[in-house]
Amino acid sequence: MATREEVFTAIRNADKAGDSAAVRKLGDYLKTLPPEGEAKPLDASSTHEMALQRAAQYDKQAADAKANQPGVVGNTLGAVAGFGKGLADTVGHLSSAVVAAPVSGLAGLVAAPFVGADRAADIVGKVGNAMTYQPRSDVGQQAAQLQAAPAQWLSDKADQAGQVAANVTGSPAVGAAVNTALQAAPALIAPEARGAFGSAGRAVATGARAVAGGAKIAAAAVDPAVIAAAAAKAKAYVTGTAGLDWDALSDSLKAKLTSVAQTSGQLEQLDPAALAREAKLQSLPVPVPATRGQLMRDPVALRNEGNVSATAAGAPIRDVHLAANQALLDNLDVLKGKVSGTGETAATATTPEQVGANVQGVARGKLELAKAQVKQLYTAADTAGETLQKVDTQPILDMVEKTPDQSHFGYAKSWLSQNTDGPGSGTTIRDLEDLRKAAVAKASNGGEDAYYAGKLINAIDTATDGAGGKLYQAARAARKAQGTEFQEQGAVADLVDNSSRTDRTTALENTTKTITSGSLEDVRNIKRTLLTGGDATTRTAGRQAWRDVRAQVIQGIKDDATKSVATNVDGSPNLTPSGLKRAIDRYGPQKLDEIFGPGTTRQLNAIMDAAQTVKTLPPTAAVGSSTFANVLAFLEKGLTKVPLVGNTAVDIARGVAQIKNIGAGARQAQAATVTPLNQAVEQAAGKASRADVLRRAKGAVPLIPLSALSQSNAPR
Repeated sequence: MATREEVFTAIRNADKAGDSAAVRKLGDYLKTLPPEGEAKPLDASSTHEMALQRAAQYDKQAADAKANQPGVVGNTLGAVAGFGKGLADTVGHLSSAVVAAPVSGLAGLVAAPFVGADRAADIVGKVGNAMTYQPRSDVGQQAAQLQAAPAQWLSDKADQAGQVAANVTGSPAVGAAVNTALQAAPALIAPEARGAFGSAGRAVATGARAVAGGAKIAAAAVDPAVIAAAAAKAKAYVTGTAGLDWDALSDSLKAKLTSVAQTSGQLEQLDPAALAREAKLQSLPVPVPATRGQLMRDPVALRNEGNVSATAAGAPIRDVHLAANQALLDNLDVLKGKVSGTGETAATATTPEQVGANVQGVARGKLELAKAQVKQLYTAADTAGETLQKVDTQPILDMVEKTPDQSHFGYAKSWLSQNTDGPGSGTTIRDLEDLRKAAVAKASNGGEDAYYAGKLINAIDTATDGAGGKLYQAARAARKAQGTEFQEQGAVADLVDNSSRTDRTTALENTTKTITSGSLEDVRNIKRTLLTGGDATTRTAGRQAWRDVRAQVIQGIKDDATKSVATNVDGSPNLTPSGLKRAIDRYGPQKLDEIFGPGTTRQLNAIMDAAQTVKTLPPTAAVGSSTFANVLAFLEKGLTKVPLVGNTAVDIARGVAQIKNIGAGARQAQAATVTPLNQAVEQAAGKASRADVLRRAKGAVPLIPLSALSQSNAPR
């Protein structure tokens, strides 16, 4: 049952609207209500009589107006002229209102948390009125009144909704924000307003979503059992339908999926393929943003996004593209060993020359250490007298005699004749070691000298195998290991040898290329030389040198992926998927595993997949006008030259038409920046908020429809 005060309010409103039937019915209903106390504005009888009198006045005014109607023919020309003026007034009013709506709504929404609902609503009205052209003709004023009627209704409902929100959440700020957001709704609904003022529209929309989320959080704490059930549902969907590893997802992504799963049917509406792409992009060390079209792989959406991104309204899309490109580059930097947030790096070398100096320095240092150890072992064997033992040199002489071109062994035959007493007498190990040193020096000449010297060295090693004692055999083993690592392994030999007294076999700046361009076995040999053997000093330096090599390889991949391509508008290198793929494929998976390890190789491939997701262009045959971007750009330039409110309705209509076309681009840009998952999160939050508010609002006094007021059902 309505209170007397509610009925008094309804009568006053009906009186303002000139609704005689409503005034009469409300007066009859008020007469049936029992008194509520001594203090009352008017008794039932007097109010009922007043209502009847006002209703009679309205009826008389209507009859007088009908009796005094002017002739139709006599006033046709005046009506037409008045209508023309009123039409121009009306169009001017509507056009300026379209422009004022988002600005006034945004002003009120920003002010709401600070000044309260009432003052925020006043701000909306004052800003809107100041920016809106007010009609002067009768037709224009009447049209404006008709236009204002829905706005008045929306304002009343917004007041009620704001009060309910404040009561439910216990927060006046939330109530004020809900009130103002509802009054700003026309700014969100009108495509033209969103188009002309895209930034303002997006700000209002974002604020409205934040209000909804805040109301949901403030309204009630979610049951932990509900969250656990939703998380289990989200995990089952991710692992079963989307084919992803739940544990590999980021905490943020898990939270979003869990919130979506709390709303029935919302999770199942997600596109599994799009979700998988977004999950992979977000799982990288530096998450990579993407547009809706890129995640959905919709060629039409991709083409439209490309068209709109060439206009001013497409700035959000361009921002996503630039952010994605930078994220890809940042992920490559992470693989180089940068420590997040500090700018430091695990690599000490920053140029190819520095990398070469570190790598060759370690290899040459380890070779010198090996030579010193061999010399020390031979000295110990000499001191112990083990090298004075004689060995048979006949096998060596037989090898020389059987060689067709004995001119290469002249020095060997001469030395053997001087140090051998005759066949079978033998030569000491020490003397043969001296001959071996001469052969090693001969081998350094390269060419035929190296070939024949190698045959002599092998013959000497065969003759001394097993001779002497343990000390000599240890020295021979150390010397053999040194030769195997630093002479027989060509890739390592190139790092420690000199092509002349002043030139290195491998230039410092070519060191990384020498390592990676060789065979897989070459890479393993160099890696083993740097990381094993030697002493603690060489091993520590070797680990650092290998980190430098890995960082230089990543830098090379990054350079190859961005070369021969124009930079972005912000000056950053523009990474291309094809360039990145070529750079990675140049090494192959096995060599990459040897250089980095399987984990880093997987991350490299993940970055390449991400680049293909956010960088691949739509097919040229995709639906969408290639001239759309030019049309939008033309409209944007032309808009500044066409007045929104001019002297003629034609100018106004043209301005509104341009705003509408630009609005389409703004809506496309805004939609492109909302991923399917984020859209599902917003929708789930909105549904949960509405359901919770309705549940908690049960028991509140409902609005009384006018049709429910009658003598028959009124209490007596």
